[in-house]
Amino acid sequence: MLKCVWNGRPALKGIAPLVEERCEAYGIDLDCGQARKAVGALCAVCLRPFGYIPSERKSVDKDKPRHFKRAATYQEGSPKTREARIQIVDLESE
Repeated sequence: MLKCVWNGRPALKGIAPLVEERCEAYGIDLDCGQARKAVGALCAVCLRPFGYIPSERKSVDKDKPRHFKRAATYQEGSPKTREARIQIVDLESE
């Protein structure tokens, strides 16, 4: 999600394939608008402590996610909204 946010893409783009796969496995119907809204809200809740706030909506991808066509992009809010720090650790290089 964060790589997408940093590149100006919708945060959901980074997790949409995994979300669709898991929802299908657990029988959650993503054709239901309420379920898709819940996934979008989850993105917002996850990014808020790091100071990111929703800005505009953009196209996710034309073909890859079947259920998510548009989603919010995020921008950094004021430093006062930040409750947590992000530390990137590359486990593959260690």
